[in-house]
Order: sequence, then structure tokens, then C-alpha cells
Amino acid sequence: MKIVRYEDDLKVMVSTPLKRSEDHGKVRSAIENVLGRGVSLKEKDGQLHFVGFDEEFLYPLYEALRKRRTLAVARRLLLNNGEEGKTHILLNKQAAFVGTLVVCEDEAESPLGPIELTIETKNLDSFIDWLTGDK
Repeated sequence: MKIVRYEDDLKVMVSTPLKRSEDHGKVRSAIENVLGRGVSLKEKDGQLHFVGFDEEFLYPLYEALRKRRTLAVARRLLLNNGEEGKTHILLNKQAAFVGTLVVCEDEAESPLGPIELTIETKNLDSFIDWLTGDK
């Protein structure tokens, strides 16, 4: 699939809780399935975090939304969660571990806590169009 580049600046942030019962290596793998391999993850305050400044980290999600035909759901959630140049979407952590990106409408849909993907950009509408457009 050819992905059109997003031209504006953006900040990609990911965080997820680390439960004591979880294998932290598996949680890292889940996030790598969302963002791509080799991302630099930091552990702090019982959470795993990532911050990046390149839309390429969003390519796995870009492709998954089209493959799973969940563009409309993702668009609605991103619009509903958006304010002042910032929005977020939740992903099921267990599904991400096995390489499937599943959008959650609320935290309860991911029993061990969701992966929260937050985006900051100057032109939020343009970003949402890029991520969830039908191109």
C-alpha cells in the first residue's frame, strides 16, 4: 500500500500501563506492533511511554485502519477526542501484541489497559483527514 506523507509537523505520544501480572517484554512488543520495530520506549511511573516526531510511526495504524475497514470509527473517535491541536485514540493492548490493531471506544475494551496514542499537530483536521481519509 502506498502511503501519502503527512506534511505538517506532528508529535506522536504513546503510553500504556504496565500491570504487575504482565510480561513487560510482551507489552513492548505490542507497542512495537503499533509504531514499528526499534522504537525507544521509556518506563516511568508504572507506564511505558514513547514520544516521536515523524508520521512514519503512524504507518502501521494507517494501514491497519484501511485493512480492517475501521476508518469511520477511528475518524469519529479522533474528532470527538480532539481539542486545541491534540487528539487521542485507544488501541487494545492484547490485540496489538499479536499484530492486530483494534480501536477501542473506551478503556474497558482492553482489560489490561489500552495503548493510548496521542497526536499533537497545528492542523488537527488535516491530520485526521490524512489518517482516516479513503486514499
